[in-house]
This record gives sequence, C-alpha cells and structure tokens, in this order.
Amino acid sequence: LVIEVSFPDEMEELANQAGHYCPKTLTRDLERLEHAPEIWLTGMKPGEEDRILEQVVKAAPDKNIHMLSRGTVLTV
Repeated sequence: LVIEVSFPDEMEELANQAGHYCPKTLTRDLERLEHAPEIWLTGMKPGEEDRILEQVVKAAPDKNIHMLSRGTVLTV
C-alpha cells in the first residue's frame, strides 16, 4: 500500500482542510483494513519526514511501515 501522509499530527487541521492525511487520520483508516499489507509512506512535507514516520510508527506499531524515498523500487 503506497499512501501519502503530508503533515505531522500538529498540523491535523490543515491536513483535513487540504484533504491530506496526518499520522492520526491515516492510522485511523489503517485500522479498518482487514489485511496486513506493507505500507509505504510518501508525499511528506519537506523537513517533516522523520517526525511523520515516528508518529505513524508510534500510532500503529503493529503495522509494517516504511518511508518511500527517491530510488526505492517496489516489486509487485
């Protein structure tokens, strides 16, 4: 699953207004999944990548979460 999470939780209101995820809203939707895919995060606000990844991992420790970065190749 490749999914964007643009803003950290501290910017949840802006994320909602812009129609983007923050870690809190993303993990709420991830809990609705009936399967356990690998999750690749993308579209993060520059400079916030580490904080966003940390917040997602903390909120969903049971999920297989990775940060998509330039040069990453996913094989399907």
